[in-house]
Amino acid sequence: MKKITIYIIISSLFLSINLFSQEESPPTEQPKQVETEKQQAQETQKPSPQTTTETPKPQTGGQVGFSENRLLDMIEKNPKNPEPYFTLIRYYTAKEMRKERLKIAIKYIQNIGGNAYMYQIIGDENRLAGEYSKALVSYQYALRLSPNNAALYNRIGLVLLKLENFNQAEAAFKAAIYFGANENNMNKAAYYNNLGVSYEAMNDIENAIKNFKIAVKFYPTYQTALDNLKRLENR
Repeated sequence: MKKITIYIIISSLFLSINLFSQEESPPTEQPKQVETEKQQAQETQKPSPQTTTETPKPQTGGQVGFSENRLLDMIEKNPKNPEPYFTLIRYYTAKEMRKERLKIAIKYIQNIGGNAYMYQIIGDENRLAGEYSKALVSYQYALRLSPNNAALYNRIGLVLLKLENFNQAEAAFKAAIYFGANENNMNKAAYYNNLGVSYEAMNDIENAIKNFKIAVKFYPTYQTALDNLKRLENR
């Protein structure tokens, strides 16, 4: 029964996303840039419940095997080889060179084809730039390639909150919780916190408090959820 329910939620979610993206094509142009990015991005919704994006961090250890220019040359000479793209993505992520990382993600898709992580990078840049409909399209392409990815559902939920599509944001966060059942407690706490935010946006305070409490249960020192819970309980 639980599986049936979650697939109904996901089907509903995909239908909603299609309403936003039915005339869109895969992103191939660099979106508008923003100046800064926090590793754990926090966004606020009126009347200021806090949401959180929690995702596994890309590998940053070790040194780049070749120089940056050498890796770029490798891509030019053999654009179908994925290895230098991912090496550069790790390098640019570690150096917080978002503009360069975005270019490589777009080039990967152009030269090799769809990849969930590359679409996620493009979606993140659009989301941070406030281009929420574009971000939703990018996340949709990523989700089609990685349909069990809890972090992607969470990102989609954050974008849907910004677009004030609260019912579908709720569905997205429920899918994140379902597919993130085996993730660490911090990620689970983030998903439940964000579900609580979607309920609060719909003025369902009882369910909002319930989910903020679950978030705190998973991660007792999670300040975002603690602040949300305190604010509602002190109303």
